[in-house]
Amino acid sequence: MLLNIFIVYDIMNNNFNLFSLNSRVDVHPRTWICIGGKELPTFVRKLEKEVIEKQGLTRENLSRELARSLNCSHTSFKQLFQEKRAFYPLPFILKLSKLAQNKKILKKINSETTFLKVNSASAKPLKVCKKLNINLAKLIGSFMADGSLSIQIIFSAREKRKLKPIVETLLKNSQRFSLNYSKKRNEHYLNITKNKNNINLIDSLQTKRLTNIQSHYAIELSDAYKDNVLFFKNLVINEFGVNPNKFYKKENMWRVTFSNKIVARFLEKFFEIWPGKKSDDAFEPAIIKKAHLKMRKAFALGLLTFDGCITKQGKMCYSSNSKTLIEALADIWKRDGIEYGRSKTKRGDYTINAYLTNDKKKLLQYFEPNTQKWKLIHWLEGDLTKKPVIKETTVTKISEEKIFNLLRRKKNCDIIYLTKFFGCKQSTARYYLKTLKKQKRIVLSRNIKSINPKNVSEKTMVLVNKKWHKKLFNGIKKRFVYDKEFATSLDIPKATLSAWKLRKNHIPLHRLETMCKTLNLDFQKFCNNLVEEDREIAAIN
Repeated sequence: MLLNIFIVYDIMNNNFNLFSLNSRVDVHPRTWICIGGKELPTFVRKLEKEVIEKQGLTRENLSRELARSLNCSHTSFKQLFQEKRAFYPLPFILKLSKLAQNKKILKKINSETTFLKVNSASAKPLKVCKKLNINLAKLIGSFMADGSLSIQIIFSAREKRKLKPIVETLLKNSQRFSLNYSKKRNEHYLNITKNKNNINLIDSLQTKRLTNIQSHYAIELSDAYKDNVLFFKNLVINEFGVNPNKFYKKENMWRVTFSNKIVARFLEKFFEIWPGKKSDDAFEPAIIKKAHLKMRKAFALGLLTFDGCITKQGKMCYSSNSKTLIEALADIWKRDGIEYGRSKTKRGDYTINAYLTNDKKKLLQYFEPNTQKWKLIHWLEGDLTKKPVIKETTVTKISEEKIFNLLRRKKNCDIIYLTKFFGCKQSTARYYLKTLKKQKRIVLSRNIKSINPKNVSEKTMVLVNKKWHKKLFNGIKKRFVYDKEFATSLDIPKATLSAWKLRKNHIPLHRLETMCKTLNLDFQKFCNNLVEEDREIAAIN
């Protein structure tokens, strides 16, 4: 009952009750989680004194009572009372407070704790996270997006028959497991993976202590981009003082992996993240959901930095199998004043996307600086100093670099030429051109002085400069005398030709080419002496 009261209090105040990290499965002394802090010996002395006074025990008798109830050597507890050890096991403190009938002291001990460690000589101390903070919320959001928690439980015994009750229980409950034999250790062992559905069953088997038990905790996060995974790794280091021992690239994915029981317990106890698959039931933990909007935005930042998407138009999107998670993100955006739309894909995924009308500076708040999507937004807005990793696909696909390289060869072209060359929609080509323009790598102009007619639509209408315009119509007068005869040869109304002559209207490129052929003039020279076009032409800046 005491722990439940603490847990509710913690969630309402964003504080962590470290005594919640103690679990019923921690039955062996080496599995205990311990706390350390400069002031803890003072509290232990106080509890010892209160127990001795209320229970009428000596230190020796108290040590033996603790040893009996906690199944540990009484000399270990004597050393704790004698302050010969820097860390105190949670079961030891909880039992003392119960015997002293002093529950209030637990809160004081909680606040004075500065380190945590597993009760093993080889275990390294961790920094204590006592309260939900911005970086921890980012870490949980990142983990909810691309992280995984795996807990392997191994039951082992020299005699195979000792594993039989466990095997029968697991078979009865339709649980998958593996049964093997180790020649090196001369032991039979049963391996099973914990998940949300079997965790209570396995916990009950662990507490019975029918055999030797080992627990292996694996925490992993993977992403296609190195800077994203480094961001998560640094959060783990800064918040827990744990430096993940594996950081590597495998099969085009960057991964960070480490094993730590205490971090795993933090995920379970304070953020309700259980081992096993979570893609369909990912959610915003209660302690974050009840916190200030800044904390919720930090959680959303973690999500979007990994699982979010920035389209070529610069739109921010997020997709998930979990309707609960999408609803949580929608609530955060709504409270933050971000306009968005929601939909469901044919595959059954839930999608939310922020409209392009939103302020880009506000959208940037949802991505960690110097990670992939943060760079991408800046890059799409024209900042070439923050270039993201651009993955080129097949030659039939369009991209900024492919357009730019094409323009370096062709000098200039219009959007019609690009759509035919790359086999894409005009809207797609237009978005890439706008990005290149923002980056000041190209110009989009209706005043290109020289074009290659093969690189633009024949329907493009142009205005030739006055010198060459005069040369064109002087040629008509010399060859046909009367404009009407030339208009007839072109099969166009005389009024149309007159409008061209007076420079009231632009001349269609294909008509200009016909006129040049008829008058035996060099069409390309006219294309090299233009003043204006009726559409934007892309050219190298």
